[in-house]
Amino acid sequence: QMIRKKDLLIAQGRARAKAGAGEVSAYSELSKIAAVVKAHHALELLETQGIGALHKYFARLKNQKSKAARGLFNDADFVNAVHKTKWLYEQGVEHPKLNRLREVVKKEVKSGQVIVFTQYRDSVNKIIEYLKEEGIKTGKLVGQSSKIEDGMSQKDQGKMLEDFKKKKFDVLCATCIGEEGLDLPQVGTVVFFEPMSSPIRAIQRKGRTARQAPGKVIVMMAKDTRDEGMYWSGYHKEKRMKSSLKKMQKGHSELMQKKLGDFN
Repeated sequence: QMIRKKDLLIAQGRARAKAGAGEVSAYSELSKIAAVVKAHHALELLETQGIGALHKYFARLKNQKSKAARGLFNDADFVNAVHKTKWLYEQGVEHPKLNRLREVVKKEVKSGQVIVFTQYRDSVNKIIEYLKEEGIKTGKLVGQSSKIEDGMSQKDQGKMLEDFKKKKFDVLCATCIGEEGLDLPQVGTVVFFEPMSSPIRAIQRKGRTARQAPGKVIVMMAKDTRDEGMYWSGYHKEKRMKSSLKKMQKGHSELMQKKLGDFN
């Protein structure tokens, strides 16, 4: 059975509470849970993003000084996974979603501009590389960061959005920074490179299209991977959220009718 990230975070919270209460053994628990969280993230990258993103994550992880990271690189199976990933990366193997995305975007840009959303900056760069191979003009929108070299300043972000509005390029590839507050009425299609488990964030992403005319939302999923789990998790959360809103609206309407009746 697949370990859920939610369960890991709960376990982490409990171990921190124990550490706060002075239990010495809790520090060892925290280190082990942190290692599992890192391994879990590696699997998520492999299944939803591809070899390139995983290879770069392993490179960053190797430079970390934490006990959890050192422990992983002392594990023979983990080190074997790192070596295999490096070999696949050097062979140019990537996630099949990238080729499919290229086909989808190539078709959609014929009828309007496109925004492609992804969770990870490494994936932004890989997506842009793949699209440019087909001659598709693509810009990127990522947040600021003092730790990552390819972060964008607010000035750079503004310039990128202005160029997109002026149609200097056809596709904008963005991380979560593009989910809200963008007024881009000319966008006809929004593509999710991976599904969202958060219904609010998914709705915000969808809201970047259909401002002036009917729009299209395309969600990419890899079969039998975490993509499917994330999609159905988000689907059911959104369904429950809409049901709750309908109940609230109905209750409000009934209350207003009662007040009007009392007033009359």
